[in-house]
Amino acid sequence: MIGAFLSSFPLLFRCDCVVQRLYLNRRKFVKNASCIKRTNYLVVRASSSGVDNSTLIENELSLKYFQYKGFRTSYIVSAPNTEASCNFAVVCVHGFGATCEHWKHNIPYLSKRFGFVYAVDLLGFGASDKPSPVSTPDLTVAYTFEEWAAQINTFVDKVVQRPVVLIANSIGCLVAMQAAVEHPENYIGLIALNPSLRLLSKKKRSGLKAVLASFIAGLLRIQFFSTIFFQQLTKETVIRRILEQAYYDKSRVTDSLVKMLQKPSKDPGARSVFVEFTNYSDGATPEELLEKLRLPVAIIWGEKDPWEPVALGQNLKQFPCVKRFVRLPNVGHCPHDEAPDRVNPVLEEIIREFTSTP
Repeated sequence: MIGAFLSSFPLLFRCDCVVQRLYLNRRKFVKNASCIKRTNYLVVRASSSGVDNSTLIENELSLKYFQYKGFRTSYIVSAPNTEASCNFAVVCVHGFGATCEHWKHNIPYLSKRFGFVYAVDLLGFGASDKPSPVSTPDLTVAYTFEEWAAQINTFVDKVVQRPVVLIANSIGCLVAMQAAVEHPENYIGLIALNPSLRLLSKKKRSGLKAVLASFIAGLLRIQFFSTIFFQQLTKETVIRRILEQAYYDKSRVTDSLVKMLQKPSKDPGARSVFVEFTNYSDGATPEELLEKLRLPVAIIWGEKDPWEPVALGQNLKQFPCVKRFVRLPNVGHCPHDEAPDRVNPVLEEIIREFTSTP
């Protein structure tokens, strides 16, 4: 039934490198904040830019946890090799369906140059808890940009405790923008890699696209249908096919990448998270958030992204906060993972620009 359904409509769930979209085969910190003690964190000893990052992730960067609204949320951190003081940190935010380990090819490189680098699992993803949505006088849990932005701001307040340069991919870019809009005092700058344009948000969709999106979202509210659909969608073979759309360089779609993205889908609550977010069409668009941002923003765009067309993305250059727009030929939706050798030096250059500005 699922196969027939997928072949009957020009629709594809894409979760920023796994699955999310229902219509797509068409087109108060001060600067001198003191560093957190090195002894609190695991250290990555990256002797060169050619280190085996996967080994570093598996052997030296174990998951750590912090509490957000009473739920366990996970992150990884790479600390500097020395006791030298540093006055900012880098925090990476993954896209929908991905995990903090999606930054494994970037963390050692950036940590060697800038010190503390964190990557967070958003609530509902990776190794973070996946609670059911709830709204009571005592507790609200919702899978929205506002919720995830509150998580990031709590993480910066409680764990990072210094000014931050944000790096994010796809839907994670909207989360990062929202966090910076709500608490600009926490952040130095933001680097967005192939940000989601939210082409299916209520504010942008119309006509047949709106009807189809609403119809499929309604079907997914039916537990029987959503259970079967989610089971099929999270098979290794299906995840691989989706990734091979997202990545222009198919050789980068490895078994370890597929398994990394599939593993959280087996956790209790994962299906509910998927259903909630695929029904989420509210929230701000990138245009609305960029209009409000006053910190510097740099955008990096893989030109071969089949989901977020660079022709539309380049319109974001019009906003005053966007200081740089870098196009990467022959790279897809996840440049940081597909082409780290090309992306990491660009990230380094931009971070140095952000942090050298008086």
